[in-house]
Amino acid sequence: MGRPHRVDAPGLHRFDRLLSGRLWLLIATAIATATSLFGAFPTYDNLPRYDRDWAAVQHNADHPFDQKGLISTDRAFNFTFRVTVPLLGGLLGLSRNGYLVVQGLFGVALLAATAHLVDRLTGSRRLGALTAITVGLMWAGSCAFVELRANFDAVAISLLVLAMASRRWPVVLLCTFLATWTDERALPAAAFVLLFHHVVESRDLNPVRALKDPRCLAVGGAVVLRVVTRYAASAAFDIVQPSDFNLHHAADQLGILPVGSWTALEGLWFFVAIGAVALVKARQRLVALAYLGTIAAVLIANITVVDVTRSMAYLLPAGLAGMAVVVRTAIRRWCAPPSMWLSWSPSPGQCTTSEEQPACTGFTPCRSSSSATWPASAAASADCHRSVVAADVIASRLGIVSSGQTGSAETYSWPPATTGGHPGMADVRVSRSR
Repeated sequence: MGRPHRVDAPGLHRFDRLLSGRLWLLIATAIATATSLFGAFPTYDNLPRYDRDWAAVQHNADHPFDQKGLISTDRAFNFTFRVTVPLLGGLLGLSRNGYLVVQGLFGVALLAATAHLVDRLTGSRRLGALTAITVGLMWAGSCAFVELRANFDAVAISLLVLAMASRRWPVVLLCTFLATWTDERALPAAAFVLLFHHVVESRDLNPVRALKDPRCLAVGGAVVLRVVTRYAASAAFDIVQPSDFNLHHAADQLGILPVGSWTALEGLWFFVAIGAVALVKARQRLVALAYLGTIAAVLIANITVVDVTRSMAYLLPAGLAGMAVVVRTAIRRWCAPPSMWLSWSPSPGQCTTSEEQPACTGFTPCRSSSSATWPASAAASADCHRSVVAADVIASRLGIVSSGQTGSAETYSWPPATTGGHPGMADVRVSRSR
């Protein structure tokens, strides 16, 4: 087999050099933010038109969970259980402009978290920056700079992505809990945060493993805590909050479901589709069914409300979870979970790992204190050959760089040495005879 080829334009080389320093995340976030602002081209001339909305926010900041004197058509009535930002504003004494600054800062945090998350997944700063730019051009990213109606979707979505980007379970718990109190649309989106951590951190994709991961348990705990605290607040303050779902809206807006669905993820739908197929191929049909079923339920629910586009934006975690599935099934299909060592060879050889765990398809179990040789069967040899071919393809697609040659063997490492390893993600080396 020939050496994997990389096709790079000079512009991408310069882009990579721009991201090669210690401040790469700051630079990537600045580029993504500037691109989002240029694409959205926000104007604040119409801000006075939404004084009623901002008065509702101020009411909730001064009198949280108080519905006295309000009717169901009042904006403050609808904001009753969306208290994260009003409470923060009341604590800091924010004006309308102050709330807009907070919303914009959370938008910047969303882009930074996206770049960091994708870099941790793929080991590619380039992909991290490009994904952040992509998100900045979607409604999920640009609403932080153009939304004037005091909806604070950017805050909720940013908190969800921050919960995905962190590996500390208290941070995951806090961010998910605050997101669900920012807007109730974050509740179903929390399922994708859970899936993301399960795919990235668990030793295998069996859903039972999620019950043992503290980050997955933190997501579930945040949802349970949100439900409990909502019922507690309803009982304590005598709150009555009717549902906004309207089946008549669903019938009237069924025709906009395709375009509305596209606005949710745009190009990131690719990872949803490939991720679902990968889960089925990995014999995780239950996980695939839950993944696609939750997305379908959210899509249908979103057309029962008036604001379809802003509701669809809460599917961003589904796209990032699909990316995690693709990376794990494409890269880790042949390697063990985090912190393990893997070597491939198309001819009989040895495989070693740092833990007592099977390392890759086609090998007998490899152990830390011993080695295991290839099975003599032709089927195992065929599995090996497919693994090496796939490794070459993945290397060429993800920009995995050659780390040198030894004799007739060539070695590729992932993540690239220029970006460093990332805790929680597998370090993979592919050795191939020439």
